[in-house]
This record gives sequence, structure tokens and C-alpha cells, in this order.
Amino acid sequence: MHIHNNETPLVLLVEDDAALAAPIKVGIEGEAWRLLVASSCAKAPTMLEIHQPDLLLLVAAADPQACVELCQRVRSGLDNQVPAVAATPTLVVFGTPDVQQRLAAFRAGVDDCWSAVFGLEELVCRMQVQLRRKMGTAVAGVARGIASRDSIRGCDHDSQKPLVIGDLARRWRNVACLV
Repeated sequence: MHIHNNETPLVLLVEDDAALAAPIKVGIEGEAWRLLVASSCAKAPTMLEIHQPDLLLLVAAADPQACVELCQRVRSGLDNQVPAVAATPTLVVFGTPDVQQRLAAFRAGVDDCWSAVFGLEELVCRMQVQLRRKMGTAVAGVARGIASRDSIRGCDHDSQKPLVIGDLARRWRNVACLV
């Protein structure tokens, strides 16, 4: 499924830890983007083939090498079986600040990657940049309503303090326990 005129972008989030994915899901849904979640890199190719998302976001906490290999498959159009997938903007968040992992990801064809110290606002901005390139138009709302969602997201935008992805998961667990 691709963006057509008024459709909202479809994002495929690949994350092997549901607790880590929860705050990211809240941020993506807060932008009114449609979201699919694959619980592993092994499940992602089928979802890519069926849904052909507008953006692929990989959170490489448990198996960074599997994410790099998935990026290579995406760039090959899933081994030339689904050529349209090769143009999918792909972003990777690594769980550790290993430069070699990031270099391997760039060599595999990712559009952007960084280590797990980031704020949710930064993540949304990075995603919007890639979607703008794909769509050829602006994607609405970098800052729309961010302050009102901070308590849900676990972001600290007042101090501009970046959060480690583990901190986001811990905060999400605390919120989830209160609900």
C-alpha cells in the first residue's frame, strides 16, 4: 500500500521487544500515521511484500546483524521478487553506540541510522524527512502537539534531554502499570 494523495503514511516498525516498541508506537500513532509492527526481522519480509509500507523503521536491540541483512534484502527488492520495496526509506536505531554497526547499515543501504540515545521528537523528525523525500511534499506536524504528548511518550522536551531507549521502555512500563 502506497501513499496516494490524502492517504496517511504507512510505517512498518520492526522491533523484537514489545516494551521498547511501545513508546515508539505512541509517537508514530501521535503523528496520525498508520502503523504495522513486525516482532522480528524474519517476519518483516512478508509484511513488506504484502503491505509495501512507505517507511521501514528497524529497532536493532537484540540482533543488529539481522537488521543489516534485512536492509540488504530490502535494497535488493526482496531478492528481486518485489522491486518496489527497494525504494522504501529505511531507518535503523541501534541499541549500542557501535560505529561499525552503523557503517555496516549504511553500506547495506539504509537511509539513516543512529544509536539508541535519542528523543522521540528527533525520531519523528527523521521519519518526516524520509517521508517528504518519498512523497515529494511536506508531512504535517513536526511539533504538533508534542508537549501535550510528552507524559505519554516519556520525552523530556523541556530540558531537551535525549532518552536512552531503555529509559523509554521503563517509563512506558510505569505508565502501563497505572492504566
